[in-house]
Amino acid sequence: MSGEASLAEERTLGEFVLRRVHAESCGECLPCALGTRQIAAVLNGTAGGNGGAVEAAVWRALGRAMRQAAKCGVGRIGGALVEELLDRDPDFFAPGRKRNSGDQGQEG
Repeated sequence: MSGEASLAEERTLGEFVLRRVHAESCGECLPCALGTRQIAAVLNGTAGGNGGAVEAAVWRALGRAMRQAAKCGVGRIGGALVEELLDRDPDFFAPGRKRNSGDQGQEG
């Protein structure tokens, strides 16, 4: 066993953690409140977009803004995770990509 996660496992874990970041965010600071809302919309399949390099750059900028400007660790971790997921899988936020159900049924 190599100890490395497959891309599918990384996607599943990434989606789970991003859903938890959205659920745990207090929403007091703008980067985190808006950022986690956009992330949740993509994970829930309610956001539009056409993918591509420009959209990936926008997601990277969103992650950087959250990481640098969020007031708490929840937002900073969420932002850093967005950047890390894009480094590992540039199509992570691509529209139409099959998503895991995660804990969508839980309200946060």
